[in-house]
Amino acid sequence: MTLPQVDTTYFQERAGVIRVAGMLNTMRLLWRETPNADVGIDGQVELVDDSGSTTGATIAAQIKAGASYFRDGGDFWKYYPSDRHRMYWEIYPLPVVLFMHNPDDDVVYWVDTRRQLRGDQRREPYIAVPKTQTLSVISRDALFESCGSPGAGLATPDLALRHLALTRSKSPTFPISHLDIFLEGLTDVGRKLFFSAGMCWDLAEARVDDGVSMGGPEQKFLDDFVRYLVSESLAFVDYSDFLIDFHDRQLIATFLVPLTSRGRAVRDLCREIGSSGSPRGITEAPVGLMDGDHLPLRRRANQEIADRVVRHFAG
Repeated sequence: MTLPQVDTTYFQERAGVIRVAGMLNTMRLLWRETPNADVGIDGQVELVDDSGSTTGATIAAQIKAGASYFRDGGDFWKYYPSDRHRMYWEIYPLPVVLFMHNPDDDVVYWVDTRRQLRGDQRREPYIAVPKTQTLSVISRDALFESCGSPGAGLATPDLALRHLALTRSKSPTFPISHLDIFLEGLTDVGRKLFFSAGMCWDLAEARVDDGVSMGGPEQKFLDDFVRYLVSESLAFVDYSDFLIDFHDRQLIATFLVPLTSRGRAVRDLCREIGSSGSPRGITEAPVGLMDGDHLPLRRRANQEIADRVVRHFAG
């Protein structure tokens, strides 16, 4: 009688899962292994901040182990997923990170597969796993880049508003603050936030006489604004999609997204601190009407609000 047998690849794959899980634990990250059948996701990893608090920043993990997966592509490894896994990872609601364990040197390489699959700059049959991206304590925060989280705890609404108000561009040809952008983008009765590079350009252009410039420092200033929205859970922004435009296409993304309850709390606190009794206090443009004759009056009213909020926190 022949008894059931265990394929040798089972032990190889389990060794990879155990190795990655152990490294994630050493990095003080929460590892939740998928207990049921493997359909392309082996588990989830959640970022924990320095105080030990969970952050909600979570990625999905697919782990592969064995020398057969490592096909040399020069400065990266080529991993060939099945068509069904490519589609599954692309539409998955969380960033999907592929971990590849090489048992020969015990090194684990990783890449954000969802971000790569959603980009339109390269359409290859393989996933390119950079040889420089190895799993270690140094790569801890980089794993969660698509989540937009810095790994710190959430600020109170007043501290979040203070940050928005006091964070200003250092460029004299781009004299706006993060709060200016926040107020300018409010729409849909203050429930949603619109953002675009063009909107920020127009906002800056209304405040300078010699012309606006938008280079690397200004683009980073806008990236920092979007990252702060995400890291503080102020709006439901798909930061992974933003990064595709920002890094792969060298473009500033345009989006219209709902505010979270925290974002609405910051909005209301801004209204409370900056109110002057003006009927135009924190006015928001209807969707599709971010331009028009009403815009200068609206912009002037919101600038007055922002100035009062800045004086409140800077005073």
